[in-house]
Amino acid sequence: MKPPPDSRAGFTIHELVVAIVIVGVLVLLINLQSELRNVLTAPGKGPGNAEPTAENICFTIFQVSSESPHDQPLIVTANWKDRELTNKKPYRKKEGFVVFNKGGGGGVYKSSQASSTNIFPVGESDSGVAYRYVPLK
Repeated sequence: MKPPPDSRAGFTIHELVVAIVIVGVLVLLINLQSELRNVLTAPGKGPGNAEPTAENICFTIFQVSSESPHDQPLIVTANWKDRELTNKKPYRKKEGFVVFNKGGGGGVYKSSQASSTNIFPVGESDSGVAYRYVPLK
């Protein structure tokens, strides 16, 4: 018996293309999650197979907004806290630290630079916006 003329026995090209794109996006997201896990890991510290959280990654990520100054630190290694280095893994006090700013700049610094106001500005920026060091939870 023939199916009625308005029913479809298969998929249209459009439906197949959409399905392929969805599968591709899912594969990409899975790969990105794996790559992000690698970026947030350092020797002796990282999420492993767990979900990345503020406590188990090797960085502290600060809250910023679109109004935050471009030189506002955004990401710093987990051994920096309150303008000094701690003994937290992975880098501890002796190793120095890494900072990335909201505007894209950043660098690798020595332990003696942990309190530098050139790296960690205080007060307000030239545009009158306060620098904030509030970690994401």
